[in-house]
Amino acid sequence: MFGLVRLALILAVVLSIIYVLVSLYSRSVRKEKLEKQWDAAPMSDAPGARQAFIEEGMATYRGSLRRRLIVLVYVVPVVIIAVVTYLTNLN
Repeated sequence: MFGLVRLALILAVVLSIIYVLVSLYSRSVRKEKLEKQWDAAPMSDAPGARQAFIEEGMATYRGSLRRRLIVLVYVVPVVIIAVVTYLTNLN
């Protein structure tokens, strides 16, 4: 029983670290794309327009499917471990 609890705790910590890293990386890539898009075709010369454009794009990103899919970092390994455990104990 302690082995299962230890596995769950270690898995939670490792998956949380992976989730944070993937989330930060995805956010960084999205912000860089927005900056390159602005640099390629500026839409306004007003001061702060570039920052407003990037903030608007990041607000759109926060509600996107891509951001929600990052949660699969938690789901997929747990499902795989559950399936392997079930199949191992089936026989």
